[in-house]
Amino acid sequence: MRRERTAAASVALVALLLPGIGAATAVSINPSDDAFVYSANPTWNYGDLATLLVGQTFSGDGQLTAERRTFIKFDLGNVIAGGATASSITALELQLYLTTNQGGVINAYRSGDGWENGPANGGQATPNSPTGITWNNMPSLAGEPLLAVSPTLSPNGQYYTINLLANVGSIGTDWLAADLVDGYLSVALSVPVGNVISGYYYFCSKEANPTACGGPVLNVTYTPGQSVPEPGTLALLVLGLAGLGLSRRRVTAV
Repeated sequence: MRRERTAAASVALVALLLPGIGAATAVSINPSDDAFVYSANPTWNYGDLATLLVGQTFSGDGQLTAERRTFIKFDLGNVIAGGATASSITALELQLYLTTNQGGVINAYRSGDGWENGPANGGQATPNSPTGITWNNMPSLAGEPLLAVSPTLSPNGQYYTINLLANVGSIGTDWLAADLVDGYLSVALSVPVGNVISGYYYFCSKEANPTACGGPVLNVTYTPGQSVPEPGTLALLVLGLAGLGLSRRRVTAV
């Protein structure tokens, strides 16, 4: 009986001193904001359109004439409330539904969060928009990490998944930790430097008719409570178990 009590006390001590590790949790998040920007109309907002465009066009002699980039923002409130940390997130995947392709790839960058979708305008663009993201006020991508390169975007009519943790081995997770503090993750989509494909990739936005195609989705998988104990906690655990072991030997010797 005394041995059983000693074993039970050991289990209780471990549970007290070590942080609990829950089962893996998967969360799917819809965007709070999404829009593309257009260099040819730098003060226009396109946040109320049902499409997101990424790409460039060139003149007959190969000169760049226009570019479109897409920005997508996700509210991380649910995963923060669930106890997620940068080190406990094991999957971070952006899903995009492609309706028109150019047969190449796009880059996914982390971007700043200080932008908004823009005004409702009956599904139309807003010229000289007083609010919302435009080419002129979009977040700069200078210094922002390249999170991933998409798979080849062809054929049409299906979701494509971009693994936003693809480059963690080289860029680390400080950017993700910062986003978990401010509560939002923004992703910018653009064609790679040196792109020679003239045309645009069309994706469905959150404003799209769900019966026709689905908007962007961020899939997050994390393990709540997955962290390394502090050195002081480990020391207490070792001392506690040693004390219980000594007590057990004394009881056995009596």
